[in-house]
Amino acid sequence: NIIGETLSPRLISIVNVTNRISNNFYAETFFKMIGKQLTGNGSYDSSVVAAKRELAKMGLSLKGYTQVDGSGLSRQNYVSPRFFCKYFARMKEMNNFAEFIGSFPQPGGPGTLKSVLKDADSVTKSTIHAKSGSLSNVKCYAGYVEKRDGEYDYFAILTNNYQARTSEIQAGVERFLGALVDIKETSKK
Repeated sequence: NIIGETLSPRLISIVNVTNRISNNFYAETFFKMIGKQLTGNGSYDSSVVAAKRELAKMGLSLKGYTQVDGSGLSRQNYVSPRFFCKYFARMKEMNNFAEFIGSFPQPGGPGTLKSVLKDADSVTKSTIHAKSGSLSNVKCYAGYVEKRDGEYDYFAILTNNYQARTSEIQAGVERFLGALVDIKETSKK
C-alpha cells in the first residue's frame, strides 16, 4: 500500500528557481547529480570531470575555465569573460535555449536582478537576461542582450578584489548595461 507520494516539480521549474534566485544548494545538487549521472560518482572531483567533458562536447575550449564547485561560492573557481561569452554563444544554438534564457532573471523582475536598473525604462529591462554572482569584493554579471531582430549579444562583467564601495561598482555595471542596450537600439535606426 502506498501511504503517500510526492512528485518533484518539473526540471525546468527547478532550473528557474536555481537561476532566478541563485539557489546555491540547488546548483550544488545539480553539479553533483551531473557527476553521478555521467561518471557514476557524485563527488566534487567526478562532477568537475563530467562538467569538463560536457563543455568539451559543446566544442568549448577549457582555457579560462576552472571549476571546483557547483554554486560558484569557492574562490578557486575561475571563469574568464571570454569563456562565458563563448558558452552563451553555444547555448544559443541548443534546442533548449528558450528554456535556458527564460531561467535567467531580468532587471526589475523576480530574482537577483530585481533592484538592478531600477530607473531604466521597460524596454531596456526586457532586453537583458543575466545571471549575477557575488562574494565579498566580487560582483559579476553575465548574460544576453536581446536585439530587435531576435538575435542576442553576450556580455560578462567580472569585478574582483575591488576597493571601491559596492554601490559604486553596481553603478558602473548598470551604466555599462544601459550603454550596451543603447548601442543595440541606436544601431537599428
